Parts: sequence; structure tokens; C-alpha cells
Amino acid sequence: MKNALLIIMLLGITPLLSGCLEGKSQRISRDSFGDTWPFTVDTVELRCIGFDNKLLAVSRAKIIYALNQAARKAGYRPVESIWRRQDGIISSEFSLKPVIKIAEKQCVWGNF
Repeated sequence: MKNALLIIMLLGITPLLSGCLEGKSQRISRDSFGDTWPFTVDTVELRCIGFDNKLLAVSRAKIIYALNQAARKAGYRPVESIWRRQDGIISSEFSLKPVIKIAEKQCVWGNF
């Protein structure tokens, strides 16, 4: 009986915990960044998920890109594939730092 009660409790708590692990999200666009917009897509939704604060950029096509090491280790696509280049080279002019700061603010398990 105790085992059955424990299983029922865990089944009820699991969906709640999975929702808590997602945190908030924020959409950003080329319009808000101007010439320093670091991506080749016009808009992304920034998310932070999991206990290890995986930072993600989600395109309108729902393709998910890793913004930090935790997300890369989890197998998300490398952000380099949408990182804007200048003369074929990733340039510091198009830094991801401002984007990462916004993504970090979406984390529910504490900011960095």
C-alpha cells in the first residue's frame, strides 16, 4: 500500500517538476539589436531549462540551438550554424554576450 501511494505521489509531482525546469522565455529580434544582431535568423526565443541551466535559442522554425556548454553536452545544435559572420568569419562585432545575459535571466534555478 505504501509503495502504491508513493507511486501515485510521484506521478502527480513529476509533471509539476518538469514544468518548473523550463523556466521562462523571451523573444528577441533583429529590430531590437540593430546592426549588432548576432544571428542569421530574424528572431529567436531564448530559454533556460533544467537544473544545469541549459541556455537555448529557438528559431521560428522550432530549431533549438545551444548557447552554452550545458546545452551542447545535452546534444542541442551548435549556435555557430546561425551565428552571423563577417567575410565568412565569426566576428566579435556580433557578440553573443548580450543574448546570453538575456537567456540567463530566464533561469528558474538561479542566475549565474
